[in-house]
Amino acid sequence: MTSVVIIVPVLYRDYLAKTIRSILANDCDIILVNDSETPLKFDIKRVAIVDNKRNMGVGISRNRGVNLALDKGYELIGFVDSDSVISRNWRRECEKTLTKPGILGVSGLALNPNQNSRIARVKFVFKDYRRRKGIPFQIDCSLFKREAFSLSNFGKRRIGEDSYFLQKLDRNALAVNEKAISFHHEVESTRDFFRKEIVGALYSLSSHRSVAQGFLLTPLTCFKMLRRWKHHYDYSTAAMIWLIRQIAWNMAYAIGRLSFGPPCEPANP
Repeated sequence: MTSVVIIVPVLYRDYLAKTIRSILANDCDIILVNDSETPLKFDIKRVAIVDNKRNMGVGISRNRGVNLALDKGYELIGFVDSDSVISRNWRRECEKTLTKPGILGVSGLALNPNQNSRIARVKFVFKDYRRRKGIPFQIDCSLFKREAFSLSNFGKRRIGEDSYFLQKLDRNALAVNEKAISFHHEVESTRDFFRKEIVGALYSLSSHRSVAQGFLLTPLTCFKMLRRWKHHYDYSTAAMIWLIRQIAWNMAYAIGRLSFGPPCEPANP
């Protein structure tokens, strides 16, 4: 039987127990990467723990988990966030997609379990809008063949690590399986949302291409969202937040360029 391990970077722990149960129910081993100073203990045979001793960010945490998984000889290596729960057929559906020729990685479909939260609904609007142009590949519910990690890694980024990893892989080697469902718990307060989406952007250095796309497409995107407000009243809020977020990302790029110069390629961990 194919050996499968799921890497879970751990900073917040509100849903961690549910996350672990859902992964074990899929008959997968788990590598928890403790990205905080708070001790993390799970006396479960199939759960291994890597301790960062401090907060080092998702990029480094995933790389450390991948290195351990490769050393242990796992054939398939996946990622699930500590606030996500995967469905019982998640592994089966992902493996089904990975049997197709040329496919190195597969993403499931992340849904939001809490539609009573206004912030959660707005986040869902973002995802729903993007689905109109094709369902995005989402690292937080993904599974890869081990060969993928000879081609790419997550660098040392605290934010934007997903894009950094995916841009080094052939897009034709990536697929999305809508039947491999996960439920991703979003932040539920405006304060937490802006801290995650806006303040966090200041830690990232965007590329020339992403800045140009953001500058040119943001007005069009906001206009299209505003036109839909009669069908879904959260679209007006989503349009405003989309605009603010793009401004913040472009500011982050400008600040990074002025302060540090062009972004450097991180060394392989």
